[in-house]
Amino acid sequence: RREMLIEVDRRIEAEHASQDSQRMFKTLFDQSLCGNFVADTKGNILLCNPAFSAMCGNNEATLNLQQAIGKRWEEFCNKLQSTENIDIAELIIRHPDNVPWVVMARLTQALNNKSSPDRRIHGFFTDITEQHLAERELAVLLKENQSLARHAMQVQEEERRNIAREIHDEMGQYLT
Repeated sequence: RREMLIEVDRRIEAEHASQDSQRMFKTLFDQSLCGNFVADTKGNILLCNPAFSAMCGNNEATLNLQQAIGKRWEEFCNKLQSTENIDIAELIIRHPDNVPWVVMARLTQALNNKSSPDRRIHGFFTDITEQHLAERELAVLLKENQSLARHAMQVQEEERRNIAREIHDEMGQYLT
């Protein structure tokens, strides 16, 4: 009987430790600045944190990653059968309202379900849409700047030629 009480106490302690651990991981999931989600291989969002919900404009219920990403979603799912995770530096996704959304992403396969027909994909998105747009605008400005610098050099070279011509002509007249 004493052994049974010790075992009951041990199990109660283990249950409390498990609950504490679940609370800790739920807090990490919910409070993360990254958009975290769990999806099936058909691209349906099964679970997401508030950051992911905000990233997709609170449209996570209508967002289907297979439709939003296109053929690459299937490629990612297939690749995850043979690799632990996939890091994507720049992934362009279409919101349900057809607005582009650019993210840096990591996709991983849920543990212990590689052979299961209803596999789960864990995703971690960092929204880089503003950075992407700023880089694109910077590239346009850089191209304009290069064009203006080329034009300034051409004008400067033309002015040098004109000055050289004037000096040559004036010196020629004085010598004559």
